[in-house]
Amino acid sequence: QGLKELVALQQLTLHISDCPITDVSLWGQGLQQLVALQQLTLTLEHCGRLTEISPLCLGLRHLVALQQLTLCFRDCDHLADISLLGEGLKELVAMRQLTLVFRNCDQLTDLSSFGQGLKDLFALQQLALTLEHCSRRTDLSSLGQGLKELVALQQLAITFGYCDQLSDISSLGEGLKNMAALQQLTLMFEHCGRLTNISPLCLGLKRLIALRHLTLSFSECNQLADVSLLGEGLKHLVAVQQLTLKLEHCSGRTEISSLGEGLQELVALRQLALTFSSCPWTADLSSLGQGLRKLVALQQVTLTFEHCDRSIDIFSLCRGLTKLVALQQLTLTFEVCNMLREISPLCLALKTLVALQQLTLTFRTCHWLTDLPLLGQGLKELVALQQLTLHISDCPITDVSLWGQGLQQLVALQQLTLTLEHCGRLTEISPLCLGLRHLVALQQLTLCFRDCDHLADISLLGEGLKELVAMRQLTLVFRNCDQLTDLSSFGQGLKDLFALQQLALTLEHCSRRTDLSSLGQGLKELVALQQLAITFGYCDQLSDISSLGEGLKNMAALQQLTLMFEHCGRLTNISPLCLGLKRLIALRHLTLSFSECNQLADVSLLGEGLKHLVAVQQLTLKLEHCSGRTEISSLGEGLQELVALRQLALTFSSCPWTADLSSLGQGLRKLVALQQVTLTFEHCDRSIDIFSLCRGLTKLVALQQLTLTFEVC
Repeated sequence: QGLKELVALQQLTLHISDCPITDVSLWGQGLQQLVALQQLTLTLEHCGRLTEISPLCLGLRHLVALQQLTLCFRDCDHLADISLLGEGLKELVAMRQLTLVFRNCDQLTDLSSFGQGLKDLFALQQLALTLEHCSRRTDLSSLGQGLKELVALQQLAITFGYCDQLSDISSLGEGLKNMAALQQLTLMFEHCGRLTNISPLCLGLKRLIALRHLTLSFSECNQLADVSLLGEGLKHLVAVQQLTLKLEHCSGRTEISSLGEGLQELVALRQLALTFSSCPWTADLSSLGQGLRKLVALQQVTLTFEHCDRSIDIFSLCRGLTKLVALQQLTLTFEVCNMLREISPLCLALKTLVALQQLTLTFRTCHWLTDLPLLGQGLKELVALQQLTLHISDCPITDVSLWGQGLQQLVALQQLTLTLEHCGRLTEISPLCLGLRHLVALQQLTLCFRDCDHLADISLLGEGLKELVAMRQLTLVFRNCDQLTDLSSFGQGLKDLFALQQLALTLEHCSRRTDLSSLGQGLKELVALQQLAITFGYCDQLSDISSLGEGLKNMAALQQLTLMFEHCGRLTNISPLCLGLKRLIALRHLTLSFSECNQLADVSLLGEGLKHLVAVQQLTLKLEHCSGRTEISSLGEGLQELVALRQLALTFSSCPWTADLSSLGQGLRKLVALQQVTLTFEHCDRSIDIFSLCRGLTKLVALQQLTLTFEVC
């Protein structure tokens, strides 16, 4: 009724979620009056009492000026009747863009009306249809008939997910045949367990002569037995520039020789992404390799093999790659491919890709892949490479000497990410570290070692780092490397990185004694540093962090600082660290966390450190389960000097001094510019001085967001 008078309305969005709506009759009447409406979005979610939308559909037909329509029904699990949807749509002859979403509407059975309504939308340029978790039998014949009339359509996206009664999609193939203007097509079939044949769909592709972008996905369609005509459909798409194809967990007896034959005709192709997961035919990829050899204009290739229980014909695959002389980006992923036993063909292929600028290689849970070190030989020729990412997980690698030699040649490299996870045989990385020092153009470096529980020697890391004078961003992660004892080399290497702007260091579950004195000395030289994040987790031998405080004193340019100490049971004193804060005059964002540091006895100088940070706008402080005899009156005194502060988050958990928060309250009263405050008290066995706390809050007249949590108090 309220809508009826809005005759000038051009855009309307209604989002109704989890409301007891049963009748949309008045909505339909209201819509009839909106003759100027150009854009309408209606979303109904979790409206379990709604059974039919006929009045709404009839209201649509009066919107003769409508150009964009989105109807979204999610979790309306009693919605069964959309029989008049087509009646409403067919009058919208000016419409350019239509989106329909039915998700978890498992009473829905009949789409015929929708298909009939499409026939008259001659001006439609974009159509998106999603049916997910609509488990009743769905007849698509009418939809196919409607699609045949959309001769002006340029973009089409159809998604069927968890439609376990869907078996016949031949009408979609028929519908595609008249779409000579179509430029983008996305067809997604996921968990459609009765889908067995896509041949008619493949034949429908042949007519799409203007198509530029094609995405086809068949995931968990485990009865899909025949994709032989896929190549036949592809070979006619001579204008396609971007192709994405996913065949995941399609365990039927399939054969893809035609895929390679189709690929080789796509002479305009610039981007190709293929994903094969749990597919039974990876032992013979000769046709695919032959197809790749013809695509000499390709610039980006992504190939993913997952859960391949049979061998992978990497020879044929890599022979195809060798001819891609224009290739600039290559991503290869092998995940849980236990029959993959060698990568020497890949190394040979890499040597030919001299134009390559970005390379990403992932090998995860390839237990028999023993020749991973040979990757280094393949890298040597990639002199144009600018970005390199290597992710090795749960593989039997012991020696990285050849990797170090390969890195030496990558003089143009600007970004390097190396992640080694669950490589329990790896004991030292010295050759790799020495290879780093040749990367004179490197600006971003990430080294991550997780669960390498025999890695003990990183003594040459600093030697590798100190030559990287152009580096702007450095991230180092050592997690569950419990043989690691010496960080002195790393600290020494930092000293020469004068251009470094971002540094992140994480040590977690490294239980041996760690001396941070060298790290502190290195930090002192990083005068250009703008962002610093250091995390120590479960380092139960860590007791002295005074050198970190010393390291902070020269960082006049630092804008963001995060220091996290979690489960460091021997840490008792943070006073030197607090005093180091005083010099950070440019700091804007500060996060300090002390969790489960149950011997921490003195935080009295924390406020003294804070009071000098007059530029800080965001402060997060956590004191959790710090059960030593602490006292925080200085915290309030420090807070009241932070006149620029806009966001404040304080967490106190199992702390013994909550009975007196007068100083904290006094500090809050001065922070009149605060806009967001979050205060959390957890497991406070003593009383909480809520009076002082709330007196502080009364003065925060600019406050926009307040979050207070009292848990187990």
